[in-house]
Amino acid sequence: MVRLTLGGFDTHAGQLGTHANLLKELADGMVALKAAMQELNMWNNTLVMTYAEFGRRAKGNDSNGTDHGTAAPHFVLGANVRGGRYGQRPSLAGLRRWDRMPFHVDFRDYYGSLIDGWLGGGGSEVLGGRPIQNLGLFVRSPGTVPPLPRGGIPTVTTTPTPSPSAFAPTAPGRFVSLAPQRVCDTRNGVGASRAPIGPGQTLAVQIAGLAGIPASGVLGVAVNVTSANASEPGFFSVFPSNAATTGSSSLNTVPGRAVPNMAIVGVGPDGKIGVFNAGGTTDCIVDVMGYVSAGTGSGLVALVPSRLLDTRTGVGAPLGRLRGGQRVDLVIAGRGGVPASGVDAVMLNVAALRPTAGGFLTVCPTGMAVPEVSNLNYDVGRNVPNLVVCKLGPDGAVSLVADAGELDVIADVVGCFTSDGASQVAVAPARLLDTRHGIGARAGLVGSASEIDLGVVGVGGVDPAATAVILNVTATGATAETFVTVYPDGVGRPDASSLNVAQGATIANLVVAKVGANGKVRLYNDAGGLHLLADVTGYFV
Repeated sequence: MVRLTLGGFDTHAGQLGTHANLLKELADGMVALKAAMQELNMWNNTLVMTYAEFGRRAKGNDSNGTDHGTAAPHFVLGANVRGGRYGQRPSLAGLRRWDRMPFHVDFRDYYGSLIDGWLGGGGSEVLGGRPIQNLGLFVRSPGTVPPLPRGGIPTVTTTPTPSPSAFAPTAPGRFVSLAPQRVCDTRNGVGASRAPIGPGQTLAVQIAGLAGIPASGVLGVAVNVTSANASEPGFFSVFPSNAATTGSSSLNTVPGRAVPNMAIVGVGPDGKIGVFNAGGTTDCIVDVMGYVSAGTGSGLVALVPSRLLDTRTGVGAPLGRLRGGQRVDLVIAGRGGVPASGVDAVMLNVAALRPTAGGFLTVCPTGMAVPEVSNLNYDVGRNVPNLVVCKLGPDGAVSLVADAGELDVIADVVGCFTSDGASQVAVAPARLLDTRHGIGARAGLVGSASEIDLGVVGVGGVDPAATAVILNVTATGATAETFVTVYPDGVGRPDASSLNVAQGATIANLVVAKVGANGKVRLYNDAGGLHLLADVTGYFV
């Protein structure tokens, strides 16, 4: 380990030219170092990190310099560094004249990620016992994959024995879309006892062998899960039957309201999934939309979200609100990046806006009778989103049918399934983002017109080569009515929404997001402030 210093960055005056010269000196030195290490065949095992005593303020002073601050950029360089930007882009929003910009990565997480990822572990102990939020900086590191020393003497390493309840990521599988069908309803005893789920209980739901799903060779399933008749606020967690309950939430139960959410999860070896109820009593309804097969099927083509339907403006359907009993056919093929042919199914984010009565919305292939299932449950005046996976009809379209009242409907396409699309891998649910506790981003409310860049590959069991991730995104504590858009990092923000959030509400929605630049996705909040949480349940590769 070698420590080098490059002074002169404390620029209270004449900063612009001084910093440019210093950074050039640093860059020239790195070029020379890399060349020397490559000549010695040591570059793959070399890591360079920068650190500083303090950062700078954003406000320039009268001497064309800046004063001390609490945030500064740093560099990590090496052949095995994953690359990209970690943390959020600096924001000047709300800063007064001499305010210091907030930091987005705690320096202890920066140091700890290097200790754990490059030096082999112990970051938390070195840094006083504080839990480390690992930034996932490395593709490979000597600390975790030790090379053989000279002379070929093997290095002895130990591998932790997995817990019996650990769920290993599945093999990549292909998606098979189905006509929607109900497999569980505790209100009337379909697929389970005719009784609500009690607090702290897990309902085992049979998947394999039902609703057109084969009895074997099933890796995962796409289901719409609904909580109804909840006695108190709580949450559902949906997971493979052989996985431990992690505390990740799939939907938030609300007394007096039916709350739906899509889930794409692994299936246990017994052909079942589990639905854990955190508190109170509540009924549970599960509708199957498709499954992930170990054999043949389709793969996902992830898309930048694109609006295909908006009854408020006449996009995709005649201008005007959808009425109870009315059916709207929405053309999908050839729009929003979806190929004109060869598409088996589509993935849509659908939202019901300002309903005049309680009811539900069903999405199904055109040309078929409306099935006895619901994709989205709504009540008076509340905007409700939900992800929908739907097989296309023979004309490349889907039908949307409202149960009651009048409402506006929007639909954004986020992906489609074709013969040459990406395969799906299910992982045990893992939390990647929680702004309440500083996980994945700086702790604190996400402000109006603010964004979070979230790293989603190489963490939570997600393969670094993943092209899309399956996230359950939750918004809570909203100070104003707003919407949240999740989209690939590195592209312009699309005119689409992933969650529609009422003031004070807690709402979750499944999001399948294309992975953008540097292995990241971006989460945008339109108005007010709110907290955001994201749990990963799978990916496509």
